[in-house]
Amino acid sequence: MRLGILTQPLHTNYGGLLQAFALQKYLRDELEHDVLTVDYTRKPKAWLAPYRVARRCVAKFLKRRKIALFPTPISQGVGKFTQRFIDENIRTTKKIFAPARELDFAEYGFEAFFVGSDQTWRPAYSPYMPTFFFDFLGEDKKTRRIAYASSFGKDEWEFSPEMTKICAPLAKKFHAISVREDSGISLCEKYLGVNAEHVIDPPMLLSQEDYCAVVERDEARGFLEKRVPAKRLFAYVLDEAPEKKVLIASVAESLGLELDEIMPKREELASGAKAYLPVSAWLRGFRDAGFVVTDSFHGCVFSIIFNKNFIAIGNALRGMSRFHSLLKMFGLGNRLLILDENLNVRDRIPELLSENIDWEKINAIRSHEQARARQFLGNALKR
Repeated sequence: MRLGILTQPLHTNYGGLLQAFALQKYLRDELEHDVLTVDYTRKPKAWLAPYRVARRCVAKFLKRRKIALFPTPISQGVGKFTQRFIDENIRTTKKIFAPARELDFAEYGFEAFFVGSDQTWRPAYSPYMPTFFFDFLGEDKKTRRIAYASSFGKDEWEFSPEMTKICAPLAKKFHAISVREDSGISLCEKYLGVNAEHVIDPPMLLSQEDYCAVVERDEARGFLEKRVPAKRLFAYVLDEAPEKKVLIASVAESLGLELDEIMPKREELASGAKAYLPVSAWLRGFRDAGFVVTDSFHGCVFSIIFNKNFIAIGNALRGMSRFHSLLKMFGLGNRLLILDENLNVRDRIPELLSENIDWEKINAIRSHEQARARQFLGNALKR
């Protein structure tokens, strides 16, 4: 079948890019379908340009921040390496701006549309929510509508009453719905009036070898500087905070590991001094890690995929239900730390560093969930 995947805009988020890569690769290579990911994004608003320049002037000259007044396009600047990953690994449609229309897809002949994964059903993150419920299909009853591991991001309902009224009838037109968090099942039932299944995130459909192949290919082509293999503490932190730095330093010291950090500082990105490193560099961080500390949902996902002992730092701003659901599925809830001013971050470190995860058990759970996901996808695509 000809399949289209609708997900969050493809920019610089490593986890977002790899979930898009994984679902497309699985549907193409394992289930043998012809797949394109929709290059969907917000339409640029010309009237915002002067405002953004003025805001940057205030930051640069009054607040003395090192930022560029006129930043280069993402594909040429901070995102030039992640854009290369997209260009080489994710087949996409032409660029389609929100809100999508039926006419935008006329040339592709899609027989089914997928929405997911990532936080595609979180209003704050998604450009024009009804598009993520396929409103552009209108009364079309032939094209299959499927949600795979779509996520609300949080366990409370964030849709406005008006948006709920629009999306609930659209959800009822789906042929199959699955969600990434177990809390999404009750949200679908309570607010959209539909049943949903709980499935694993797309990256977990693939193997370690699939991701190592990405690393090895970039090393062979010289896109990644080769380094001496060594166990490192891989720290993947999205939101900087002093208490996280304390935790990371303590773990590195306790384990005697060299620190390996992937994320450039915000000011380095804003000034154009640095770009996001290649996706292959991010994957290599997990491959070579002796231990992982992360505040990222996908940081946890890839720690599990690569069988690396890890500490997860709860990130309430980006949604805690994702952490709780994932870690509960694998019996790893004890790996989660919630940092606040009342918690001494050193208290639980000895326990977490000394406890080795039973990877044989974890991999068995993952194999079981992969089989369930395959069954869901097979049933969803039956004509």
